[in-house]
Amino acid sequence: MLAQPTGLPRRSFQMFVKGRILRIFRMLWLVTRPAGEAWRYKPIDKQRGLNHMADCSRKVIGYFAFASPTEVVCTGDTCIISGSVRAMKAFLLEIDPDGQKGHTVKKTTFGEILRGLKLGAAYGFDEESYKKFYPLARKEGLPVSEADFVEMKSKGFRFFTVQLKSL
Repeated sequence: MLAQPTGLPRRSFQMFVKGRILRIFRMLWLVTRPAGEAWRYKPIDKQRGLNHMADCSRKVIGYFAFASPTEVVCTGDTCIISGSVRAMKAFLLEIDPDGQKGHTVKKTTFGEILRGLKLGAAYGFDEESYKKFYPLARKEGLPVSEADFVEMKSKGFRFFTVQLKSL
């Protein structure tokens, strides 16, 4: 047992002892834990694995552009998602060759797109972004179909549109 040194206030000594005990427990836990065990607790979704939705929702699918918070780049009612900044900037040059609107290009994640889809929004994906979106959407159980971009390009379409009728 540790004896309280003279000259130290009782509260400081208690914190010192508590810190020592916590360090000892931490060292014991590190030594006795199985190899590969996670550092922190993650809730288990038995059908989809550890913390599936949180992992999927943070994955970057592509890029979108906007001129103002209420003016997102769209073709008709479809918000455009491109697979790279370069592809988005090339598309912006096509629709605004002078660059008068001064669009901003930002990353968008699966979670952001999923929230928009649930609110009834339509998204137009290019080939690169749809390759990232499709497997995650299928894992979430969304009724999306596989896109045939070769056939779409032959018909003059560049973007594959996804809109959920109801969930």
